Amino acid sequence: LGTKLYQQTWKAIARWQPALMSTICKFNNYCTLLEELYDLSYAILLPMPLPTKLAELQSDQSLLEDVWTTCSQGEIPPWLT
Repeated sequence: LGTKLYQQTWKAIARWQPALMSTICKFNNYCTLLEELYDLSYAILLPMPLPTKLAELQSDQSLLEDVWTTCSQGEIPPWLT
């Protein structure tokens, strides 16, 4: 990236950082709550918490992964039908 574009990108990130960090914290709280409520019989993947540091978030490979679901064996939970 050119220097000017790089500086504009980081200026935009700095401007939106408080809202971004608030959203990440909410998402991580939801991940924790889902983990507490999770039952192994659901056979669905849980989301992973996101890093709270921007440098770690930038290099987090889990953001680039595709999530594939497979048919669960047995009865389907009511909220999925």
